[in-house]
Amino acid sequence: MGNLTKKKTKDLLEKLPPQDLGNVISQLIDSKRELAITQEQETTKRIQINNKLTVSLKNLELKRDVMSTMLHQEYGLREENIEKMFELVEKALDSEKNDVVIAAIDGIVSMVKHNPMSEIEKIAQAFESDEEELII
Repeated sequence: MGNLTKKKTKDLLEKLPPQDLGNVISQLIDSKRELAITQEQETTKRIQINNKLTVSLKNLELKRDVMSTMLHQEYGLREENIEKMFELVEKALDSEKNDVVIAAIDGIVSMVKHNPMSEIEKIAQAFESDEEELII
């Protein structure tokens, strides 16, 4: 129909029989009602999406914090244990206890060979899986 001016719209409405005019008004009211319902539904959907996003971001932040804490703890513990083993090696060398030196070096090698990331990787996989309940 193109752009209707107020005058053209008024002229069209005046030419309509009363029955058709009633139908047009009824359709306008129904359309307005449907628009309001649709707007409310879409607003509700946006709120739900934002809520899900907030929850997902909080979960991601929690997982990151847990993983970061675990990394710091694991590597801090490894560092502390390796330092103690080297102290033991030094003391054993000073007192010429070769068997203790060998045992301490074997312990260091064992610690260095152990991959702490494998445990952290298991936890990361549990985070990704909805089937496993993760208890920390």
